[in-house]
Amino acid sequence: MHKKESIPVNHLHHNVTHGIAVNRMDSETSTFGKEADRSHRHDYHLFMIIEKGCVQVELDFEKQAIDKTAIVYVYPGQVHRVLSAKQASIMLVSLKEEMIDKTYLELIEDIMHHSKPIIPNEQDAKVLLDTSSLCLEIHKRKSEKMKALLLGSYCNALLGFIISQFQENNKILTNNSRPEIITNDFKKLLGQSFIQMKQPSEYATALNLSLPYLNECVRNITGFSVSYHIHNRIILEAKRLLFHSNKTVKEIAEALGYEDYAYFSRFFKNKTGMSALQFKSVYLD
Repeated sequence: MHKKESIPVNHLHHNVTHGIAVNRMDSETSTFGKEADRSHRHDYHLFMIIEKGCVQVELDFEKQAIDKTAIVYVYPGQVHRVLSAKQASIMLVSLKEEMIDKTYLELIEDIMHHSKPIIPNEQDAKVLLDTSSLCLEIHKRKSEKMKALLLGSYCNALLGFIISQFQENNKILTNNSRPEIITNDFKKLLGQSFIQMKQPSEYATALNLSLPYLNECVRNITGFSVSYHIHNRIILEAKRLLFHSNKTVKEIAEALGYEDYAYFSRFFKNKTGMSALQFKSVYLD
């Protein structure tokens, strides 16, 4: 199996309407993306609405088999691919961050950590399909003078409905308590800075908090310490690069901010129970 030296990052095409794209892909025609079955990332938010058929997707090593109307959220930077699609129709709603309502953008931070596919009930599925189809119709209107405004409004309405589905199915807290706000701020900073910042104290300083208080907040909301989340995020990125690229372990260590290759190797084995090379061989078999 040929692999690229790095995991490809797909961007929205320049001809999309102000950072929004809505497309329907059909597994029975050539419109079903040839690149979809290859592991890749996006630099935008993607919502895959499975309208019908049987679809199997992989989100960061977790395989999900779907045979009902469903919502799959892929956050920016997440490695994913479509493993199979039979008699399937999938609506793809792609949004650059600047096109998302600020309130929804804050709520998406929660969804990113509860991002397993959602199966809505029959009534909600109808609302989902009707609204996404309307977004697609607006997207197709090339001569519509208010297209950008209409498309942004309809897609944000759809996004609000999708967020409510994730909140309901995952029982995500929405009371904006101080520990929850701090935990969300930490997770956002972690996603942006895990290569440069490896120590819990660095995150506490950046958030203008004492380390004990940051640890207390994060542990109360998630059940795990700040260190646990930092290590998990580093290991996830290491696994992505080990599996989806031809980079050597030393190159991956450097890419993740470790000058000491031997230290990184010991760290990986300690956290996963196997060496980086063992992980690569196991998952490539």
